[in-house]
Amino acid sequence: MKVLITGSAGFLGQKLAKQLLQRGSLKDSAGNDQTINQLILIEDLKTTFNLDL
Repeated sequence: MKVLITGSAGFLGQKLAKQLLQRGSLKDSAGNDQTINQLILIEDLKTTFNLDL
C-alpha cells in the first residue's frame, strides 16, 4: 500500500508519519491489514509573505 501525506513538515504531518512508520500497516476498506510499502511525504515550503519593512 502506498500512503501519501501532504503537509508533512507540519506538526500533524510529522506525528502521522512517525506513527505510520512504527505501525507498518493500515486497514483497507474491507478491514484487512495492508503493509505500507511506500510512505510519500509532500510539503510546499514556498513563502507567500509580502514583508513591507
